[in-house]
Amino acid sequence: MTDREPDRCSAPYRVRFDEGAPDGLIRTSVLLRYTQDLAGYHSTSRGFGRSWYAERGITWLVRAAELAVVGPIPVGTELVGTTVVMGWRRVWARRRTEFRDPDGTILAWVHIDWV
Repeated sequence: MTDREPDRCSAPYRVRFDEGAPDGLIRTSVLLRYTQDLAGYHSTSRGFGRSWYAERGITWLVRAAELAVVGPIPVGTELVGTTVVMGWRRVWARRRTEFRDPDGTILAWVHIDWV
């Protein structure tokens, strides 16, 4: 990495009814899907869409993920997901993705490939 601001991208998400567990809170698997979606959106917005990867015979592989839910996220919650590339090498990128409510309170975070 250089001394510049880390590369980041944000997008809104609304927790849908079918994404809730019986207790009415988001399923952790949904947060992982949002994380994957946001990473794909980020990559595409930087010119690295599916066709770019396919042309080079490259695919995504997550070696490790760490997820923490630090506040309740009920069905209907409006979230803003922000992913930040914290480091990279030739074939991997380390990301931190945070999900915040409209007030800016962090409700969950995900680390990808921090091991």
